[in-house]
Amino acid sequence: MTATATTATGTGTVTSPTATSTGLPFTGSGYIYVYNSAGTQQGFLISAGTWYNTAGTPATYTTNYTTNATSDVGPFTLHTSKGYCEVYANNNTLGCGLWITVDVATGFYANGSNLVYGAGNGGFGATAVPTGSVQGNIIAGVAEPYMLTLTWVGK
Repeated sequence: MTATATTATGTGTVTSPTATSTGLPFTGSGYIYVYNSAGTQQGFLISAGTWYNTAGTPATYTTNYTTNATSDVGPFTLHTSKGYCEVYANNNTLGCGLWITVDVATGFYANGSNLVYGAGNGGFGATAVPTGSVQGNIIAGVAEPYMLTLTWVGK
């Protein structure tokens, strides 16, 4: 069972499921919320691996720790209804799709309840904050004008 909290934003209302399980972060299934550098929630990830900063409901993400996982921090895979997720090598953006195979979708790690990328624990950022129905791209491992924290909330 998942409880929900509702938060009013400048562009609508975000329904935020709150955790009711006591498991480790990034175990099983959950939601990924986006926070800015000031610690303010600015939306959530949807099933394509992109970011909405508007009214709606986040996508469900599932995790599976890989056979070479050295601890409860990873590496692990992320998966949505669109398919496995990865950080694309050509532009460092996060994306999910049916064309992504499990062997390239294994670079995700946990830092507490926050998602990081690669064994070097790279963070995430964006070139702009999306508004309205625009989907924003999440960029891994590079300094961008908007530094972001991606936080896991288990289902």
